[in-house]
Order: sequence, then structure tokens, then C-alpha cells
Amino acid sequence: MPDLDQSATARKDPDVDKQARQWAEKIERDHGLLSQHYSKILTKRQLEREYHTFTQRRALASAYELFLVDVRVVNDEWEERDTLKPTIDPAKLKRKHAIKKKRQQKLLAQRRIKSGERVALKPGGQVKSE
Repeated sequence: MPDLDQSATARKDPDVDKQARQWAEKIERDHGLLSQHYSKILTKRQLEREYHTFTQRRALASAYELFLVDVRVVNDEWEERDTLKPTIDPAKLKRKHAIKKKRQQKLLAQRRIKSGERVALKPGGQVKSE
């Protein structure tokens, strides 16, 4: 959730859980959701202070099945990601297709062997019917 209090004193406040408690009260008051309906409320500041490293954030992500995030928290980051187009390494793509082709040829050879047909495999993994 975004921080309710954006002042400089709130940024330096050691009680980062304070704003999460305020959010819990606000959610209960406005929407009637009790703490039984959710597991934990984290503010952006609380997330930044308590979960510094990648491993800590990974542990947080694996601890819960579902995250509800306010668009004001992640909106800018997702807009930047949407404008970036993924780059594909042609060599990697070529290897991927070559591996897939070899697997298909091996499966085809196994099917032919099961059906009783004689099959010779070339060193490159290609199938030759006899």
C-alpha cells in the first residue's frame, strides 16, 4: 500500500508498522474487511526498510500465494517495463530449435522401433528408415 503520511517526519519514523496499522483501520472502516480477510499489510516504506536483499524479498514472495498491490505503488515501474521490448538472442533461438528438432527425431525413431520398423540413427541424430 502507498504510505498515508508522506511527510519527512514519517519517513524517519522508526515505527514502520504504524502506517500499516492505519491502513488496516482504514480498510476496515471503508470496506468492512477484517484482519481475517487478509494476512498482512505492508506499506511501500515498510517493504523497503524490512526487505533489503533479493533473498529476503524472495522469501516474502514465497510466503504468500497472492499479493494485492495498489496501482500507485507499481504503476511507474510497470509502464517502464511495458515500453521495453524483449531482445532475443538469435544464437540461443537457433540452439533451442535444434534441440527441439533432435528430440522430435528421437521420438519418431522410438515410435518406429515400437511399431517393428527397422530404424538407423545417423551420428547427427537424424532418423533413416531401412
